[in-house]
Order: sequence, then C-alpha cells, then structure tokens
Amino acid sequence: MKPSHEHRKPSHGAGSLDCFLDRQPLLLDIETTGLKADYGLAMVIGVSRYTPSGPREPVRQFKIDIRKTDMEKSERDMLEDFRAFMEQEVQKEGGAGIITFNGTRFDVPFIQARLMAQGIPLLPKMRHLDLFYVIKNTLRYTVTSRRAKYIQSIFKTGDPKAPLKDSSQMFTWLRATFSRDTAAFQRIVDHNRNECLQSLLYQTRRLKGLAPQTVPLR
Repeated sequence: MKPSHEHRKPSHGAGSLDCFLDRQPLLLDIETTGLKADYGLAMVIGVSRYTPSGPREPVRQFKIDIRKTDMEKSERDMLEDFRAFMEQEVQKEGGAGIITFNGTRFDVPFIQARLMAQGIPLLPKMRHLDLFYVIKNTLRYTVTSRRAKYIQSIFKTGDPKAPLKDSSQMFTWLRATFSRDTAAFQRIVDHNRNECLQSLLYQTRRLKGLAPQTVPLR
C-alpha cells in the first residue's frame, strides 16, 4: 500500500491561490520621496481590489498633503488612515491579502518602516502574492531586466494603454518633493493610479497561471 500522503489531494484551504484570488485581494503600490525609508517619506499608497475579468474596481489612494509645511506630520495623518483601512481588511473572513510587484523587497518594508518611525502599529502578516517572484522563477536569467515596466513592454503583461516611464520623470519627483509643485504631485498620483495599479491588475490576470499554488503569509 502506498503511503497515505500520496493519496492527498491538492490543498484548497485559506492559503491556496484559488481561495486567495476568490477573496479579491488588494493590488497595492506606493510612491515615495526616495528608496530609503529612514531618509524619505511615503507620498502615495494606492490600493484597488483584484477582479478576474472586466473593468477594474475603483482605486483608493492615501496621499500626503504637500501644501502643508510639515510633510512629516502630513505623512503621519495619511499612514494612520491607511492603517485603519487595513485593520478593516484584516478583520474580514480569511484576513487581508495583497498583490504587489516587488512589494516583498520594497513596498511593504517601506510602509512598515514609516509606520514604525511614526509610532503607528505595524501591519500584521498577510497573504502576499509578489509578481516579481513569479517572473523571476519563470524567466530566471533569460531576460535583461525583471523590472515591471520592462516586463510589460516586452511581454505585454500590463495595461497596453499605460504610458511607459521616461527619463524626465525623475524631475517630477524632485519638483513634488522639494518645490511642493502640486502639478508634479498630481502626475505622481495619476502614475500610481493609471499606470501602476492598472498594470498590476493586468499582470495578475496574465500571470496567475504561473503563480505558486500556495500564497504565503509575509
């Protein structure tokens, strides 16, 4: 007789990919003043609910108010609102779930660092599907770059209507951060909503068949 474990069927529990996607996890992407959380602030945190087909769900964005003199306090107010929103997600049946691109290495740690710096409770562990690792484990070292926009442009996994970044974009962040340029900040907000979150939705729909069958707590 074969060992009993050989007769087991694939798990369809709370951590399975199917259950995770059925609960419509949050697509999450952030915009910051820099890459280091001890020398920068979170400017925008955008979330939108995953759907398997059809138009995307409305985007909710948590934003600092760059018109205020004290941007650190403005960030704290924004982070408190975001943390309260995520607390409601955690209380839902099955808990909170998020989908990111490279969020394991950047978005989530940056948010946690800023929450810690502001004296706000950290986010709990959540089911987290990071599409960067889906790309990495599928393509390995056969492509020049695994950056989201490069993968989108080469393999058409993102929103075909989303504009690609260009070299002038760095000045948008500089003007928004140091000049309090409201038009530049609005371009960042639009970038988060119309480019990042929209492409993340398309990427998830295209790549879900390559994702691991179990979504880990991170």
